[in-house]
Amino acid sequence: MNLPPYAKPITLDEQIAIVEREVRMRESVYPKWCSGPNPKMKPEEAAFQLEGMRAVLKQLRALKSKEGIQTNLFGE
Repeated sequence: MNLPPYAKPITLDEQIAIVEREVRMRESVYPKWCSGPNPKMKPEEAAFQLEGMRAVLKQLRALKSKEGIQTNLFGE
């Protein structure tokens, strides 16, 4: 997939929303990917990947809770 670059910095609130959506998507999809006669993913790998995304979300929320925080990746 060849998408054009995004034109503006992504804010911390937008980053949090993106990661929240990703966690929900993985919670929905991984059980299907780990079951059936030809699973696409091992349950242990799915659990690891999901916990990794939850850790990212927790870190972003911790950053958000601090005062005077830079609100986007590029400090603009």
